[in-house]
Amino acid sequence: MTSIFHAQALLISLLFLEVALAQNDGIMLAGILDMDNFDWALRIFIVAVDLLNDRNNGFFDEEMKDAGPISYKFVNSKCDEFEALSGYLDVQPFDAIIGARCSSASKQLAWMGAIDNVPQISMSSTSARL
Repeated sequence: MTSIFHAQALLISLLFLEVALAQNDGIMLAGILDMDNFDWALRIFIVAVDLLNDRNNGFFDEEMKDAGPISYKFVNSKCDEFEALSGYLDVQPFDAIIGARCSSASKQLAWMGAIDNVPQISMSSTSARL
């Protein structure tokens, strides 16, 4: 049940992010995810993006009609703040961050994203500092 909740949250978040950015040339997402302990995150991410990119499947087609394609790059944050920061630097340039799962890594990404004016969505970080 938790994986379904995460998938729904990611889909809705990606939809609003794409519509908000409204770039006809599309957006590049940085998936900075814990792929060691959360191995299905990558699969959920890819399915969510594929559903939104297909403009003829009845899945938010109207909302996405003027939006460009969503593309992505991935890096394994390993739920570690140093790996997350390294990954942030490795996958640039991008328009938004999806991740990380752990609050310690997400805090570092939020700090870097704030400097670069890049929005971040974390599916499961719970720290009040975020």
